[in-house]
Amino acid sequence: MGLLLEGKRFGLYHLTDAGSTTWFHFAETILQEVGIAAKVEPTTTAEWGAAAPRPRYSVLDNGNWRELGMEPLPAWEQGLRAYISAEREGALAEFAAQRDLP
Repeated sequence: MGLLLEGKRFGLYHLTDAGSTTWFHFAETILQEVGIAAKVEPTTTAEWGAAAPRPRYSVLDNGNWRELGMEPLPAWEQGLRAYISAEREGALAEFAAQRDLP
């Protein structure tokens, strides 16, 4: 990280959690983690009708990050669970504060 801060390394650094997934699987995982039983149906980019052309397969790569010798980032599922947990805690704290609860 020091190499970046000192201006000795340049470039584009994607920082994403480890692993890869599809938007379909990502949506399914979110719903499962928050306890919502809903059916998610997959679609293709062509069926969706995106205005801009999209590549058939594209994932962000942490290659430049790893070349700096940095620790690999955790799996995206772990990051998602941590985010959902933090959001729940924040929502509960906000709810309690609005009602003057301990």
